[in-house]
Amino acid sequence: MLAPGSLLAQTRPSSTTAATAFTATKHTEVTRISVCNSSTATTFGLYHHDTGTTYTQATALFYDAPIAANTTVFIDVEGNGGGIAVSPSGTIGVKTGAANNITFSIYGVTQ
Repeated sequence: MLAPGSLLAQTRPSSTTAATAFTATKHTEVTRISVCNSSTATTFGLYHHDTGTTYTQATALFYDAPIAANTTVFIDVEGNGGGIAVSPSGTIGVKTGAANNITFSIYGVTQ
């Protein structure tokens, strides 16, 4: 398995509206995303839009996925080149079902 790469972005949304967590400035491969819920059970969303910031079911990687209280979910790459390829100006968006509950940490490598 590859090393998870450098921390590209980290955010703890203060609202329940989907928002941009990371915008690529170079070709980027996202190799790990940590979703850490430090409060009550809720849901989360994770989105990849390579040409903008539209975060809907059409760009969802996870949509209203349940996450238990005080739990961390790791989303990892499965092999070399198996991560999420994000083009320059492409984005990763996040959403939480409860404000101030979840911290998203995005790791990866850039070219």
